[in-house]
This record gives sequence, C-alpha cells and structure tokens, in this order.
Amino acid sequence: FTDGVECLQCPAGQYRSQNETVAGTCQQCPPGTYSGPGAHSCVECPAGTQNPAPGMAQCFVCPAGRISAAGSEVCTQCEKGR
Repeated sequence: FTDGVECLQCPAGQYRSQNETVAGTCQQCPPGTYSGPGAHSCVECPAGTQNPAPGMAQCFVCPAGRISAAGSEVCTQCEKGR
C-alpha cells in the first residue's frame, strides 16, 4: 500500500494479493490463518495451533488437553480417555 510518498508493505496479519489492482488496500487475514509483514497471502495455522481472531501475525499453541486441525480458529477438548 502507499502513504502517498512511497510504497509500503502490508503489516503482519494483513496481506495484499499480487492480483490486487487498487493501491493502498491491505486485507486482514481471516481467523485460522496468519501472515508476516509484506505478505501476498495468508497461511493456515498448523495443526495443534489456533487463531480465533482476524488480522493476526501468529497462531497460538493449543493448551494441554486440547487439539486442532490445520486452519483452526479454536482448539477442541480431547475425548475422554484420550
């Protein structure tokens, strides 16, 4: 995106598609994904992590006794006996 003087990269947690034609438009990564600064797309959170909010720069490890699949917004409780 641009501040009118120079081209700037999108901050972490946001992305700008390489196909984007409108300058200055960074989009927030959706829940279950993240991005670093200057990203052209968001990355799914790996299995065993979660990200419940949009626009995040990282995913968070599931607490003990909880699990998640890749791209999860929340971790779920393990079944009894597991």
